[in-house]
Formats: sequence, C-alpha cells, structure tokens
Amino acid sequence: MSAAPIVLVHPMWNSGSFWSESAEVLAEDAVVETPDMPGYGSTPGPFTATSAIAAIIDATQKHGHPVDLVGLSLGARVALSAAAESPESVRSLTLMGIGDDVSGFAATIQSTMIRMFGGRIAEQFGSAESPSAAAESVKAQPKLPIAATAHRITAPTLVVAGGDDPDFTQSCTRVATTIAGARLTTVPNAAHLWPRERPQEFVSLLRDWRQEQSG
Repeated sequence: MSAAPIVLVHPMWNSGSFWSESAEVLAEDAVVETPDMPGYGSTPGPFTATSAIAAIIDATQKHGHPVDLVGLSLGARVALSAAAESPESVRSLTLMGIGDDVSGFAATIQSTMIRMFGGRIAEQFGSAESPSAAAESVKAQPKLPIAATAHRITAPTLVVAGGDDPDFTQSCTRVATTIAGARLTTVPNAAHLWPRERPQEFVSLLRDWRQEQSG
C-alpha cells in the first residue's frame, strides 16, 4: 500500500495556501490535500460547524485510504470533530495550537468584534481573507466542542504546542490528556503559526510522526 495521504487543515484568517511551502515538500512522499474550509479561499461560505466538518471529511475520503489528518488552531478544532465523526477515514491525527471550548456568549461577542474591526485584524495577520469568514468561524466554535469530542478520538494522536504560544499551552495539554494514548510535544520558541514560519521543521516533525505510524 502506498503512503497514507495527508490532509492539512488551515487556521483562521488563512486558506489552504497557508500550507503551500510545506505541502510542496510533503508531496515528494505522499498525496497532499490542503482544502479551503467554507468561506475561505475558493470555497463558498458560509462557515458553519456542519459545513466545515463535512468539507474535511470529504477531503479525508477522497483517495479511498485513511489519511494522516493535521490541523492548526481553527483547523485543529475542525480536524478533531472530523476525526470523531469519521474515524475510519483517519489513520493518525495531529492537532497543533488547539484552543479551549468557547461559550456561546463569548463567541457572539468575539464574532461581533471581528465584524466591526475585521479589516484591521486582517491587516495585522497579513490576510486577504474576508473578515466575515473569521466572524462565522468564531460564532461556530461552540458547535465544535473540544472536551466532549476529544473523548471520542480513537486514532493515534499527536498534540503540538508552541513554546512561545502561551495562550494555547494549557489547552493543548488538556486535549492531550483527554485523548486516550495521545502524545504531547512542544516545539521550542514556536509561535502560534509556526508551521508557516518554519516549514522545514514542521515537515520534519510530521514525517517523523508518519514514519512512526507506518512502523
């Protein structure tokens, strides 16, 4: 059997192109999918929990073999739910910079703020993505629960925290503790979006993890 396909799920304020440099290298070993979630890149919105999960499940089932599913931040949240909904499609799961559960009230406030000031926030992230997609993504987060979903994961799971990403350190630890048999690793001096800033290191980490699953 050929190497397992790889599905990389992007963070908020970004599309699948977030992974372009890493995906080009990973494609030397396997088929790589970098889907745009609803409302991002070339995929029509709106972003909802249901539409996002469905998009990622479709990507995992595209090639007829279980995939190594990887998500960062919002992408990790959606990947977690997709792996729980379609466990037969996921050979392994890698969750990077995954956050905590968000209450409906907090999500509504954050979504409103993004709609009001999204243009400025997009500039800070250097993003060309529509602020409405980010606002929809935040509002959908209560329907993408972390704690309840983590208990349902059966795939071998690697949880990755950034050493310079303090807002997500505790949530990564909680997820790794909740998923049966999950491993937690910390990348030194890594900020929240470190895979884009340090693609060679990301590729090396993922290749080592994939090799372990193949062994």
